[in-house]
Amino acid sequence: MNAGDARALARQWVDENAESMPGLRGAFLHGSINALADDAELSPTSDVDLMLVLDGPVPPLKLGKFLYADVLLEV
Repeated sequence: MNAGDARALARQWVDENAESMPGLRGAFLHGSINALADDAELSPTSDVDLMLVLDGPVPPLKLGKFLYADVLLEV
């Protein structure tokens, strides 16, 4: 998978899950994904770091790593 597709899938995950996350104000990509061109290939073991911006108390746990549509997200 290339970095552009991985970024698009991360955006899709946010779009699909935003309504179920009270206080969500935004999300942004963090880490090495930001330095990659859209056509750069990701290693099969690479994850995409996704930070959520919440309005409210700090949640007790982060969601962690999980597979979403063939991309490993860490949220």
